[in-house]
Amino acid sequence: MAFSHYSNQVESKLDVEARLCREKSGTTLFDDLIRRASGPRSTDTPLSPEDLAGRGSKSPFFALLYIAALRGGAKDWLSNSALSAAPMTSSSQIEYHHIFPKARVQQRYGKDATNNLANLAFISGNANRRIGAKKPEEYLQTLDARRLSEQWITHDERLWQISAFEQFLTDRRLRMAQVLNDLLGLPRYKAGRARHMESTLPFADEDFGFLPFSDSEDEDET
Repeated sequence: MAFSHYSNQVESKLDVEARLCREKSGTTLFDDLIRRASGPRSTDTPLSPEDLAGRGSKSPFFALLYIAALRGGAKDWLSNSALSAAPMTSSSQIEYHHIFPKARVQQRYGKDATNNLANLAFISGNANRRIGAKKPEEYLQTLDARRLSEQWITHDERLWQISAFEQFLTDRRLRMAQVLNDLLGLPRYKAGRARHMESTLPFADEDFGFLPFSDSEDEDET
């Protein structure tokens, strides 16, 4: 999923991997499959914050971050119930929420930055509508600090200001890159040592329609 291995030529790739499964076993087989799934990149190359810069809600990285949030026991910002335990009703269904509301930052910083995965969090529809277009510095301080940590949001209130939006994205992309590296069993990122992966991930923003959350199109217009 992380590197969109089955985004094209699916049958030919499955044929090769089925043959590998017949010919090999154990660690040798596992290593070969991981190498193939990693594409042209090295299997020990960590993801960097720059790899997340152009990614949004349709990226497989976003789906993996949702898995990481569930693994970490993330809870909803309104009900404080575990995200995985939320009933799938119209009011409580999990949605992705713009931490810095679109109405506050899109005109100034652009659509790509506004919809970057570093500006998205997983919360219930109820919480999403309750927050609406409030400024981050107004509503983040009302949340339990554990809710912020569960979704890799800085506790530094200086970065909650609209004027610090770009610094907020930079900070959270670093946190998210480390989370993804841990999830994928990759080394932790160290500045200057990881390569930018964009050129090797041509299918990174395909639409994963199976995800159990959605966007509320008018969440930030209220």
